[in-house]
Amino acid sequence: MLDAAGATMVASATARAQAGGLMQLFGRAQDHVVAKGEQGIAPLSRVHRATILLSLAIALFIDCAFVTAIVRDLPKLEADFTVFWTAARMPLNAVYDVIAITKAQAWAVSDPTVLRPFPYPPTFLLFLQPLRAAPLFPAYLTWIAISAILYCVAARSLIGRAWPLVLASPATVVALLTGQVTLVIAAGLILALIWLESRPRLAGMVFGLLAAAKPQILVMVPLALLAGGHLKALITAGLVGLGLCLVSLAAHGPQTWVSWFAALAGFSEIVDSRPWIGITPKAIARLAGLGEPAQVGVMAAGAALGAWLVVAAFRRTSDPVERLLALMSGYYLATPYALMYELALVQPAAVALMVGRSSALSRLAGVFAFTAVARPLAVVMLVICRLPLWFRPAGATDRAKAD
Repeated sequence: MLDAAGATMVASATARAQAGGLMQLFGRAQDHVVAKGEQGIAPLSRVHRATILLSLAIALFIDCAFVTAIVRDLPKLEADFTVFWTAARMPLNAVYDVIAITKAQAWAVSDPTVLRPFPYPPTFLLFLQPLRAAPLFPAYLTWIAISAILYCVAARSLIGRAWPLVLASPATVVALLTGQVTLVIAAGLILALIWLESRPRLAGMVFGLLAAAKPQILVMVPLALLAGGHLKALITAGLVGLGLCLVSLAAHGPQTWVSWFAALAGFSEIVDSRPWIGITPKAIARLAGLGEPAQVGVMAAGAALGAWLVVAAFRRTSDPVERLLALMSGYYLATPYALMYELALVQPAAVALMVGRSSALSRLAGVFAFTAVARPLAVVMLVICRLPLWFRPAGATDRAKAD
């Protein structure tokens, strides 16, 4: 285990390495925008460059604080990955027992008193089976390496040479180092949106696989595919999802599904007890002291607005950046809870807003989402800044990365 001095040295080295790469990251981002300038878009202004550099500095400061906390606790992990690794090894009748699975992780985590449930559907257990073959720490390192590679490939496919900037976002760093599944989900979403027009069945297959892992993130996808007329993708996604559910029923038995459904309310209560970690309208309402009926009303209004945004975007544009923004805005607005690291789902699009020649409001929304500062406000601004685009006639917003 590293002592405090060792942790400080590692954190300082990390800070120097990140600071040393700051100008390189910025240079690549500027190259991306200048390349757009060849199509009639002017280079970045001084104010714009200063905004990007300040955003990077804030993000790296937050990153260093989080990395220091992670390193300080080694070899104990402050990571959600312990939930996945433990769930893969536990008896099926204990996977959705919050107390049992929390106790099973106590030896590996820095704070064994924090409840660590497994809120994922039984279909996700199918993907976790390879974790049974590896010890915790090697499995953790492999998991975060694969997550980072997939995320970087998808980000580069979406926003080109500006992709390294996504790695500096605190949301990305937290999702990566905690071993969350968020980066894999984000990579799959991005690639599916890119493939949707040219390879609808492949996109549908990816949507189906992602829904089997974390279905709430894809809550708006069926509506989006219907609105955009992507019936091949919708049917394929449904078939893949149904197939995985049947495989899970055969492998895990119906009682595991019953246990999952029965445990969902308890999972929500755990998150509701800590509303300050949420980024959704319901979390904001709870933090403001509103009662349960008012919270439900806020969540319903958010879901209605999110549904409209998704329908508008998928009818009006085929740009995967705009579609990603719409899908994730819809998810943030409609879901009962989403945590800070889930802003990683939208980081490539946030970087596109922050770096691109967009409106000042769009750039500011990108900055808030990228730095993860005032997180609920970031969600609100992501929605507001895109409303003018989604009010335009169908087809008018294609390739609207530069507004």
